[in-house]
Amino acid sequence: TILAGFELAPHATNYPLLGWTLAGVALSSFSANTFNQWIEVPFDSQMARTRTRPLPTHRLSTMLAFHYG
Repeated sequence: TILAGFELAPHATNYPLLGWTLAGVALSSFSANTFNQWIEVPFDSQMARTRTRPLPTHRLSTMLAFHYG
């Protein structure tokens, strides 16, 4: 979405800005997904579909996930 919007903008020739913007959006998305998994541990451990994920099964510590996020 960022790339499409950047290409549609007039005079979009600042490729370093595009690269940094894409990196920032990707890192923000990774962080949001990590915190979502961290918050959902009590619920994920109760559902059959999600109870085998790394956080509910303690294969990955919650503090490590928090620090990564």
